[in-house]
Amino acid sequence: MRRAKSIDELYEEVRGYDLVLTNDAALATALNARIDRPRIGGFAYTPRHLAGDQAVPIFGAEVLGDLKIISEIANETGYSFKHIHSELENIRTIRRYKKDVRRYLYTRPSAEIYSSFLGLRTLEKLMDSYDPKDTGLFGNKKTAVIGIELFDDLDKHFVPAEHDEIDIFTDGRYDIDTIYEIGNDRQIAENIVGLIDPERADDTAIVLDTTGPIADAVRAALYRRKIPFRNTMSVKDLSQVRDYLQFLSLSLSYETLRVRHVRELFSGYGGYFKQQEDEYLLHKIYLHLEHRAKELTDVMKNIREMTFRSVCDIVVRDVHRPQIAMLIEDMRVKDSKVTSELANELNYAVNNIDDLRHNEEIPDDEKKGVLLADCSRSVYVDRPFVIYLGLGPEWSNTILGKEYIDRETEAEINMLRFSVLLQQGASKLYAVNSMRNGRESPPSPIFEQIKDREKNSGDEPASVSGFGDVSKTVIKGQWISQKESGLVSMGEDRPDPAEKKDWRFSKSAYNNYFACPRAYMYGRMISVPDSESTIFGNILHEFAEFYLCYPELVKNRLEEYTKTISEKYSGLSSQQMKEIDGSKIRVCMANIIRFVDSLGIKDVPLDRECSNRRYGNMFMEMHGCKMYSSITETEFISRTHPLFGKFDLLADNRIIDYKTGKTAAPKEIMKKMNTAQRQDHFEFQPLIYLSLLKDNSPPPHKFSLVYVAGNDVRSITDENFNIKDNIRDVVLLKESMAEFLSDPDSPVKTASFGSTYQKITDRWSTFVSTALRSGKDHTSWRDDAGLISSITGALGMSNAKTNADNVAKALGKLSDIISSGMFIDGDEVVIPSDTLERFLSMIDRDHDLASSEIYSEFPASPRRDCGGCDFYKACTRDMIEPDGAGGESDDDD
Repeated sequence: MRRAKSIDELYEEVRGYDLVLTNDAALATALNARIDRPRIGGFAYTPRHLAGDQAVPIFGAEVLGDLKIISEIANETGYSFKHIHSELENIRTIRRYKKDVRRYLYTRPSAEIYSSFLGLRTLEKLMDSYDPKDTGLFGNKKTAVIGIELFDDLDKHFVPAEHDEIDIFTDGRYDIDTIYEIGNDRQIAENIVGLIDPERADDTAIVLDTTGPIADAVRAALYRRKIPFRNTMSVKDLSQVRDYLQFLSLSLSYETLRVRHVRELFSGYGGYFKQQEDEYLLHKIYLHLEHRAKELTDVMKNIREMTFRSVCDIVVRDVHRPQIAMLIEDMRVKDSKVTSELANELNYAVNNIDDLRHNEEIPDDEKKGVLLADCSRSVYVDRPFVIYLGLGPEWSNTILGKEYIDRETEAEINMLRFSVLLQQGASKLYAVNSMRNGRESPPSPIFEQIKDREKNSGDEPASVSGFGDVSKTVIKGQWISQKESGLVSMGEDRPDPAEKKDWRFSKSAYNNYFACPRAYMYGRMISVPDSESTIFGNILHEFAEFYLCYPELVKNRLEEYTKTISEKYSGLSSQQMKEIDGSKIRVCMANIIRFVDSLGIKDVPLDRECSNRRYGNMFMEMHGCKMYSSITETEFISRTHPLFGKFDLLADNRIIDYKTGKTAAPKEIMKKMNTAQRQDHFEFQPLIYLSLLKDNSPPPHKFSLVYVAGNDVRSITDENFNIKDNIRDVVLLKESMAEFLSDPDSPVKTASFGSTYQKITDRWSTFVSTALRSGKDHTSWRDDAGLISSITGALGMSNAKTNADNVAKALGKLSDIISSGMFIDGDEVVIPSDTLERFLSMIDRDHDLASSEIYSEFPASPRRDCGGCDFYKACTRDMIEPDGAGGESDDDD
């Protein structure tokens, strides 16, 4: 790229001028800081700075701030705060490129807001109408203009006719010598911050995407090392303002809040909860709360009946109250009742309006130190040591959808800005991510544009695919050693080998561990918020338990319950889905009643006290029920394997599990239990729950999945609808697979072998026993000519090719069933006893392995594609594609 002039070089070139114009505020500040002789008046300015100084002489008053502009437009047009602000930003952007703004406004509200905007005392109005000849601002001053190609249309109104243009580039080229590929954002932050001398923090700048996650990592690293960095202090930076806005937002969703959602916020306001209450819905434990926690919950409960000021008076501490009072005063909502619309406007204003008032002082250690410069807004950086982070697509400004921008001109300006920015500082360091989203980190597209612009005529189009294409050297790795964590030498407490294994897998924990041990580790550390489907499921599970225990309180009152629950929860997914969600709740409740009635349980034991249960049942609490049944929410612990589970309902050696999602076919249920097949989601719940049932009760053993949302239309319209159509059973056999297959009446014979195999099914036991006694691996049966000949002989069949082919195909079918370890019989999935034992042996091995990994490392060894993992972005390993040895893919038959 072309070599850019340094700030010192530019100053030497313009120091003899009376006035210098640049549209980069940082450059103007840097040039003013270098003034080395007495001057009257200013030296370097931006056009917008000059325009602000001319407001009083021209308008007779200061230009209006954004808040006042929006207020005036709202009074005239009646549009909302957010709508006006977004239109205002669009109008200002267009005006920087085109004078005829109205041509690019395509809606009536846009045109009305623009008409109102034109009548106000704004900086844009002043600059648009300004003519340097009409004032004595420039007079006979010798004026230099630096980088006029970077000026927008309004900036050029403040360029006098007589001026000298100063080029921002000089002869020669600049090439990046070295780029460091370090790792993820946290690792980059730790390494670059390690280079900064706290005593010389004022000499350092870090150029990065200040709105991205890397900025948070850098700030955290600076804080940890107690290195000062410059910080602006706007209203959105005040923790008391953010907490107040969060309190409003959470309060408007009061009915669906869990304690964990508000625990940290409440503690800041002096309200506390017990640790074990995290998963409780806040409104369900309201009666048990005390002191400040109850007072804060009261405010949340009645938020829509309170004003913004009354919420502030009760919730916010005295020392922080003036900041909130100033905010709601400026936004004119002080005495308005809290609504979602006003709360959203308040939040929007805090995050987007720069001139909201506050009286908070910036701490002394944040008025100096390392400068964090935004890569999308900076050009000149006046620091000796400049560190560049990222250099990826986020360093490129998008112009998509902006018809008023000339693409070639804007691309040229972006290349100029980018080239200058990358050459700031006497010492420079460039550091980038090695991977992003599981792929090699790509450079900014501007690198390729610069190379393409500088290529010789006739050369191939420039191509930049990696950072090796934009620098002479790419060095991979970190320069800060990552010390292995170890036990301290003194006060050492090594766990007893027996204690290391004193824990158990739940079904969901094992699903995660089997899919990937690293994902299991993240699942233990990172809290994943409940989705609306999870909360819907909780409601319906509680209703099923309530109806089983107290059917007399539900009979003939289904619509009443549906309405009550719908009002509170059916709009949870979105307001537009409210009616659909309400209908779904009604269908599910009706099907739950059908199913429970079909069980025919006459005397449900009410033998446990509700007050002793960990999680309450909202329906029982509504009616003040004191007891519930021990056959619901039953927790079993395996006596022989590291497993535990809680059943929705246990009736006659049958586990009932209510499902609120899409009905699964038996083939899908069986597939998700297949340990040899690669897939997006494993579900071993049937196997784990059947093993727990087997450990704690005599046979028969059955696990029933009841899909309460299944057949939604038919369950409403068909009076003869049978709830069995919504049930899928997984049955555990006492027999092994060999015994199950050898049975003369085995369902396999009729379900998998049609009339083509009549001679085989007529002597079924002979066919199966001959194959099993052969002692050969079943996967080779279909190609074993000797075995095929033995079977045709045992069945009294000739060795004709047709008979041999039929036997080979039959052996292939038999082998496939043995490989799967399970069998589908109608709507049932049949599990032979030895299949379960093999699965439990695998769990024992995995438990031993996980017990050792707790004290070392959980490896990233996925049995699924990394891209579908919930913790994909948190994982520090490169994306791993399981190889073919892991089994067949989802799409394989």
